[in-house]
Amino acid sequence: MLGDSLTGMLTRAAGSDAGTYEIQQGSLTTGNNPKYAITFVDADLTIDRATPALVLSYPNSNVSILRPGATATPAVATSSSLGALTYATTSASSICSVNSATGVVSLFGAGNCAVAMTTAQTTNFTAHTQITTLTVALLSTSLVGIDPNDLISMGQPFYSHPVINQSYSFSSGSNGASVSIPAGTLDSSVPISVSLLTDSAEQRALIGGTGTAVLSVVVSWVASDGSVPNTNTGKAISVTLTNSEIKAGAKIYSIIGDRSQLLGTAVVDGSVTTLITEDPVLLVINPVAVVNVPVVNVPVVNVPVVNVPVVSVPVINPVALADTKKSDAIAVSTAKKIVPQLSLYSVSASPQLSAYDKANLKKYVAKLKPGTNVSCIGYIYGVGVSYTKATKLAKKQAGTVCSLMKTYKSSLKTKVVIYDAKKAPRAAKGAKWVTVSFRIDGTTK
Repeated sequence: MLGDSLTGMLTRAAGSDAGTYEIQQGSLTTGNNPKYAITFVDADLTIDRATPALVLSYPNSNVSILRPGATATPAVATSSSLGALTYATTSASSICSVNSATGVVSLFGAGNCAVAMTTAQTTNFTAHTQITTLTVALLSTSLVGIDPNDLISMGQPFYSHPVINQSYSFSSGSNGASVSIPAGTLDSSVPISVSLLTDSAEQRALIGGTGTAVLSVVVSWVASDGSVPNTNTGKAISVTLTNSEIKAGAKIYSIIGDRSQLLGTAVVDGSVTTLITEDPVLLVINPVAVVNVPVVNVPVVNVPVVNVPVVSVPVINPVALADTKKSDAIAVSTAKKIVPQLSLYSVSASPQLSAYDKANLKKYVAKLKPGTNVSCIGYIYGVGVSYTKATKLAKKQAGTVCSLMKTYKSSLKTKVVIYDAKKAPRAAKGAKWVTVSFRIDGTTK
């Protein structure tokens, strides 16, 4: 009837896990509702298993390996169901294999390694699989320890041909590399790459001695099995490096890992050629410039005897003189404590930087915060030129560096500071002052 309601409620068998539970009549009976004849029909409640959330990740999904058998271990491997985890891969065994219990991947070759992580079925969750893909790249031994950000590709990779001799030319700014490879130098499936190395300080330190690094180029290759073979017997690759700053007598070195070897010497200005049978970093070191001072014959002149009048010289307070010397010593000492964040050397009066130095400068500027105060310090070295001219050139050179920095990051606040060369901090290993040569040290304040 209108306004009437039933008294009581249905119940079910207790439980919250996935499964089937009987629905029961409970207190919804005729006895509790005398105006109605209630008939109960049996039924069940079903709770289905849920799909778990899986997370599988590796520290770096883009893995570069130096040798077959390198491993990658999961950084995170979880399942919301807490079910047991197992691992597998559908990738070719030439690329990778996976430990089914730990998820550790063994890497053997270039390609994609798809790792499938499966969680077992539990009381309330279904079995579920998630696939995570690692991209595997092989790395040449010459690239060990080199920051990829310090490499500038000079062109597309090329391959040795089984029966045809080939030559390729590459360039980056003022730097050039010409490569000639005889037929059958390497297997035709091995890619050969040429890159400019913008920061070769570590390689330069391995060589030691004097001289200035002019150009550093990496010639690298690696076979599909992860090995880095030498060229075939009698099939050395000829490499010619070009840069207007290369001087006759410059040395060219091969650096592979921590091993350096002298390969040859430039016989003309502007270029140097060598043969390689391994995949090296090639570093060109200019010789220390030698200034030839002309010998001047001074004629003997008879000088008449002149009576020189006695001049009274004022007495200088020895305490004041000592204070002056002490102040000068402190000033020189303070200047020598300057620790430059970047040093660039010019071996000509022209306020121009090489592409190599520009790349270093650009990398340095990229690390500076917007609005940073920057001092470009030029040092005056007047051997062979007048002090006035040397000062003018030092200002111009330092100013050029400041201007170039602002083209990379316009918000920088720059100023030019000039010191005498004797107040400069210790030069970089292998660097040396030469005639009409200026050093610019970049500092931030």
